[in-house]
Amino acid sequence: MSRHGSAMLKINTHYAVVEWYFSGNPGTGKTSGGRAIAKDLLGDAFANNFHVFNASDDRGIGFVRDRLKSLAEQKAVGHDFKVILLDEADGLTKDAQDAMRQLIEETGTHVLWILTCNRIGRIIPALRSRLPAYSFNPLEIGDAEGFLGRVIDEENFPDAWVAALPSLITKYKGDMRACLKAMQTIDPTDEDALINLTLTDFEPAQSYYKGILADTDLIGGAESLVNTHGMSRDEIIEGYAPSHPLGIQRRYGGHRYGDEAPYDTGTVGGKKPRLDSQ
Repeated sequence: MSRHGSAMLKINTHYAVVEWYFSGNPGTGKTSGGRAIAKDLLGDAFANNFHVFNASDDRGIGFVRDRLKSLAEQKAVGHDFKVILLDEADGLTKDAQDAMRQLIEETGTHVLWILTCNRIGRIIPALRSRLPAYSFNPLEIGDAEGFLGRVIDEENFPDAWVAALPSLITKYKGDMRACLKAMQTIDPTDEDALINLTLTDFEPAQSYYKGILADTDLIGGAESLVNTHGMSRDEIIEGYAPSHPLGIQRRYGGHRYGDEAPYDTGTVGGKKPRLDSQ
């Protein structure tokens, strides 16, 4: 079992009904971790007492008061408590987050709240201090390659794809969900498909920046970069190369994905918790 999984089981052993914040980059296992905790704690009552909502879909205070509050006030079915997982909680408005804080305080004796977020800085301090936070980091590149390599083997994808895995992982900054989606979108019989996917043509981005100077359709140009050329935000920024008339270059300072310092926002039992998905 990975250290990530062991840490989850340790949490389950020492806590009953409590609240947590899981923070970290997309695709690092926050939602899966919350679901695993719920399954372990609820057992056979999991299906009736585990509820997931995405805060990016319903962001306002009405969502908290009308939907979450009514659900939280209902008794659990066949168990002492229920688990409510609120995904991407950093998408909630400030008023909605303040209402969440009050709701958690009122229902914390019979509801286990698990909130996930990509940017902990978007959480209001009053709510952030109410919940202990755990940081989820991307897999080490060796573990990520091993995981994706097993997928290639089990799905009978071309063996040549294995050589492209380091570039794929770097391209998506360790987001395993994005890596898997990328592998699903390409021709599974083409040995060069994966390596070609990792190569980025920056010419469209450079043309876009030239268009800024020419005062062209900027919104349409940005949509084209994403929808037609499949470029990410960072790739669009990286396309702002020294060859551009303004001569500004994107600087990464030698960082790869996962090099950023992890969030360290809470304490549990006097210790600063941290989950490294390895």
